[in-house]
Amino acid sequence: MVHDKKKRNVTVKIGTVPDTEPEVAQTEEDEAPDRLGLVVGGAKGKDGVSIVAVQPGSPAEQIGLEAGDSVVRVNRNKVNSVADYKKELSKSKKIIVLEVKQKGRTKFYSLPLPE
Repeated sequence: MVHDKKKRNVTVKIGTVPDTEPEVAQTEEDEAPDRLGLVVGGAKGKDGVSIVAVQPGSPAEQIGLEAGDSVVRVNRNKVNSVADYKKELSKSKKIIVLEVKQKGRTKFYSLPLPE
C-alpha cells in the first residue's frame, strides 16, 4: 500500500459474513393482519418489530414488504414493541410513513391507508 508517497505493508484478514436469517418472534397463528396487511411480532434483541406475515394483495405486499423485515419507526416515532407499533398505526389517519430494515438496508415507505 502507498500512503503519503511511502510504501507500507499492511496485514489484511479476509473472512466471510455468515448468511443468517433474522430471528423472528412468533405471534399467534390466528392473529389477523392489520390495516396494512401485516402481522408483526417482537424482534428478539433488535429494535423495532419483525414482520411475521404479509397478506397477499395488501398495501404492504404492494410496496414489497416481506416476512423477516423489521419495522423500526412509524411516522418517525421509534417502535420497540408490538404495542408501540399498534399505537402508532392507530394514530395514523390517511398516510403512514414506515422506516423498515430489509435485507440489511434501511428503507422508507410512505403509503395511503385504506379506509
